[in-house]
Amino acid sequence: MLTKKIPYPLTDGEVIAIHNLSKGLVNQGCEVHLLALNTQKHYVQYNETIPELMHFSSVNTVDINTKVRAWPALWSIIKRRSYNLQRFISEEYKKSITSILQTKEFDIVQLETLYMTPYIPVIREYTNARIALRSHNVESQIWQNLAIQTSGPKRWYIQHCSSMLQKYELDIRGSYDMLIPITELDAKYFRDRGESAKMRVVSVGLDMENYSVVQTLQKTYRLGFIGSLDWQPNLEGIEWFLNKVWPNIKSVNQDIEFHIAGRNMPNYVKELKLKDVTIYGKVDSAIDFMNSMDLIVVPLFSGSGIRVKILEAMALGKIVLSTSKGYEGIGVTDKFNALIFNSASELIEKLEMISSMDVENMGMNARAHIEKHFSNSALSKNLMDFYAKAIE
Repeated sequence: MLTKKIPYPLTDGEVIAIHNLSKGLVNQGCEVHLLALNTQKHYVQYNETIPELMHFSSVNTVDINTKVRAWPALWSIIKRRSYNLQRFISEEYKKSITSILQTKEFDIVQLETLYMTPYIPVIREYTNARIALRSHNVESQIWQNLAIQTSGPKRWYIQHCSSMLQKYELDIRGSYDMLIPITELDAKYFRDRGESAKMRVVSVGLDMENYSVVQTLQKTYRLGFIGSLDWQPNLEGIEWFLNKVWPNIKSVNQDIEFHIAGRNMPNYVKELKLKDVTIYGKVDSAIDFMNSMDLIVVPLFSGSGIRVKILEAMALGKIVLSTSKGYEGIGVTDKFNALIFNSASELIEKLEMISSMDVENMGMNARAHIEKHFSNSALSKNLMDFYAKAIE
């Protein structure tokens, strides 16, 4: 399993997705080895006693500096290459792939995200194993959506990033043997663009025993947001909420507090001084934070793939308010197991309706939905069955 970050700590959706599936595959009888890039942005001081990594048969890491630099970014524009991808190419990582493949035989080499695909040529050179790309989202779509939300020179650059990623996505078709999208919507995107690899949709699974329901709804609503704020769609969403929604909520409902948690929070967010808004920054446990909230809001307007924090909040029996974009791939029903909004006025309206809803039953419906559709053991078995047929 090749990853662009070490899947630890379990603080963001990508890490949780990698951890849960790899552990699920081990529980299905697989021997899973990990080779991870270790970026300065998500640097982990690895040691063999980290419990969350002990299910891997071996763990190898390669340090890499992925910091955005002006000259390489400009050169990528001139050469019409994706700088997003170029930043994750490492000669040391190629050497590590070569060394591992020369000393051990594998049935499957699983690439976690598009950013690992530049290493396909070296994998092909040293093994006959099948190559599977697990696509956590459609990268070009994320950047295309972000471009729509911006203007001026920044919009031009983001649009360029999207175009280069889309070109690359088309260019690498046929270089891998299997494609594992996380949602049916993403799978349709790939099929519409002529994807020929064997494909199986396998979403993000949760181990439900890790999610205990805590009922907290009181007279004063504690509305929570949690997400990595170095991911542009999350930052875009929280800025929209604070500027367009929060002032209007407080004008019609004084009995509500807003709590913001997230790692890599920009200083201007940390320093906000707003009435009844509490800023936490990084929290020790996302589950504990969400369980201390009455409601979770996910104001997401761009991105693709699955929002793992929504899955986790629903598994905890929380009422989640999110956009249609945020709920993509989760398959919820408005006012039954979720609350959906697509504008500031709709969000305010949904919050005003909370007091007249059977919130406990809605929370139970949310958890039941996750149990039925996002069980880690079932999803891991689904992937194992797919792999078994692929290597026959």
